[in-house]
Amino acid sequence: MKTLVILFLLFSCLSSCAGRYPLLNAEMVSMTDQSLEAGMSLVDMGSVDEMLCPTPLKDPNALGVIDELIKNTQQKTGADFLGEAIIFAEPDDCISIKAIALKKIVKK
Repeated sequence: MKTLVILFLLFSCLSSCAGRYPLLNAEMVSMTDQSLEAGMSLVDMGSVDEMLCPTPLKDPNALGVIDELIKNTQQKTGADFLGEAIIFAEPDDCISIKAIALKKIVKK
């Protein structure tokens, strides 16, 4: 029984440090637009899942890594907004985003 308790505690500690966990949930994020202009609507371009692993020693501006992740994801996908965004802390000091890429179009 003692062995089982020790193994349980060991695996609990290891699993709590190794997984991803959410940092931020947002209905809509963008590094390029503050809001949707009148007469515009959004088109779903599909889901995205991107990761950023900043190197603190090489990047003295390591603050703002979430902003960098959002900006990079928008540039890669061509999205104006990212909807239903969830940003996660990943193992090895990385962060990731899971979201829906959205593009602005003129309403018809």
